[in-house]
Amino acid sequence: MTSHGLDLPDVSGCAKTRKDGALSTSIFSILPERENRAMHNDYVLNHNRRLFLDRLEQEVMHARRIGACTALLFIDLDHFKEANDQFGHEAGDQLLRLVTARFRLCTRETDTVARLGGDEFTIILQDLGDTKYVEFVAEKILTELSKPFHIFDHFIHISGSIGIALCPQDATQSEVLMKYADQAMYLAKNVGRNQVKFFSPQLPEVVPPLSRYTGRITH
Repeated sequence: MTSHGLDLPDVSGCAKTRKDGALSTSIFSILPERENRAMHNDYVLNHNRRLFLDRLEQEVMHARRIGACTALLFIDLDHFKEANDQFGHEAGDQLLRLVTARFRLCTRETDTVARLGGDEFTIILQDLGDTKYVEFVAEKILTELSKPFHIFDHFIHISGSIGIALCPQDATQSEVLMKYADQAMYLAKNVGRNQVKFFSPQLPEVVPPLSRYTGRITH
């Protein structure tokens, strides 16, 4: 794991060298290309979620210990499915990579950017003096997402819905913080998309169970 994001192992190769010098073919190499890619993506996302949950737990404990503020942003890409259906899965994969790169441009080296699955991302902003930086990052992300993505001779337009929860102001446990950020994100999406919503106790209960994140992590 880097100090800025979640670096993942490269499992795209097809073979490993055994102790006897022979090549041992991995399961990824003997599947059809589409299944190969899907299995690789599942592995990467599962690994990414594990690292994210571990990092979030560390940051929540750190915030409780020193009294600093940590912000959790949940980001759902608006209109990604339409773009993926129209331009194809390869363009969709490239779009996700470019989105991640833009998110990293909006954050510090010490912040964490992770993709949890599909078109859902999360960002952890740590050691905050106040919420002004959180608002700045969130608005900067919306600005970056509003710019067209040039992929395979196409200009693709998307936006983002962002939900934010703060530790320790909103919650002091990582799972509760995730639930609250998710709830705020769903509100942003339900009231028109392409906007930012902070969690508050008055928000309606509009989110699926938290297990849609933690439950998808296999052990």
